[in-house]
Amino acid sequence: MVELEPVTTKEDKQLLHGLITKHFMYTGSRKAKHVLDAFEATLPKFVKVMPVDYKRVMEERKRKASAVH
Repeated sequence: MVELEPVTTKEDKQLLHGLITKHFMYTGSRKAKHVLDAFEATLPKFVKVMPVDYKRVMEERKRKASAVH
């Protein structure tokens, strides 16, 4: 089971931008170039696919880490 989420966090945006940049560098894709040139405008067309169990584990780790600090 997975959830579909918008790409909203700074970290997710940076990761997505980096992946598309690498794709463009390796392939010369015109589509990738277009996405990079209009990144903020095309960002809402992307979704983050998050496995439900993985999300739960990551949230538990985050709670435990914040409780320690």
